[in-house]
Amino acid sequence: MNFKKYNDCYEHQFISIGISSLIPSPNLRPESLFAADRALYTAKERDRNVYVIHIA
Repeated sequence: MNFKKYNDCYEHQFISIGISSLIPSPNLRPESLFAADRALYTAKERDRNVYVIHIA
């Protein structure tokens, strides 16, 4: 792909997003808090302009 560059920024921007939803509770395990991070890296592995949702 050939993109035009303006002032150190490219004409097109790409985004990958990881989203996590959980309900806080006293029994919530700390590793559950890393779900959004895992979702982000899953989105990045899939391609550009992708979002991944993890619901705990």
